[in-house]
Amino acid sequence: MRSGQLSSLKEWSDSLYCTFRQERLVKKTKRLCDPISRHNLKTFASCCEVKKKVQPKKQINQDKKEMGAVHKKLDIARVRGHDPHDVLTYDLVKYSFLFDSCELMKKPSKHELVKEL
Repeated sequence: MRSGQLSSLKEWSDSLYCTFRQERLVKKTKRLCDPISRHNLKTFASCCEVKKKVQPKKQINQDKKEMGAVHKKLDIARVRGHDPHDVLTYDLVKYSFLFDSCELMKKPSKHELVKEL
């Protein structure tokens, strides 16, 4: 974000605050508990137009297939009478959903953490 954009953003936010103060505290045309209208101010992320990386559909399908294979292995172990704690001491998946190929922690979503646990 350029300095010109930051200064105009500051001026705009100051004018919004003055309007809020005048309406609710000085003139009292609106009650203090009335909802404040939303103003979408630009952030650094929106100015840089950074797009979120979307996981490819192929990768999602592979994850689903791998999770199905894990469930199948656990079911086979349960039918054969193995203790689940003994089975879970071994790696049932090729890679962890929490770490990438460089062994660095990924930023998982809550549902991915629940699946891993």
